[in-house]
Amino acid sequence: MSPNPLRSSFVLLGCALASSAFAGEDPAPTRRSDAAQVTSSLEQWRDQHGSNWQTVYDKSTGTARFVFGGRAKALFAPKSDADFFVLARAAVLQTRGMHGLD
Repeated sequence: MSPNPLRSSFVLLGCALASSAFAGEDPAPTRRSDAAQVTSSLEQWRDQHGSNWQTVYDKSTGTARFVFGGRAKALFAPKSDADFFVLARAAVLQTRGMHGLD
C-alpha cells in the first residue's frame, strides 16, 4: 500500500504545529540555537532526505521556524490516527536540531 499524499502532508503539518507550539514561549537559553547549528542540522536532514529541503530561520529565537520543500519517506505506512501521531512525533524528533528542541 503506497502512502497517501494527503496524510503525508498531515504528518508535516503536525511537525509545523509542534514547532509553532514553542514559538510563543520565550525559549530558555539551553533551547536556543544559532545559525550554524540550524545549518548543520539542515545539511544532515538533506543528506538523509534530499537536497530540496529549506528552512525559515527565526533570528529572534535562533532556530528554524519551518522546514519545507521536500519529501521524507515515512518510517512505515500508517493505518490509524495513532500511527500518524507516531510519525509526526518522529519527524519532530528528527528535526529537533533545527528547531532548538531538547
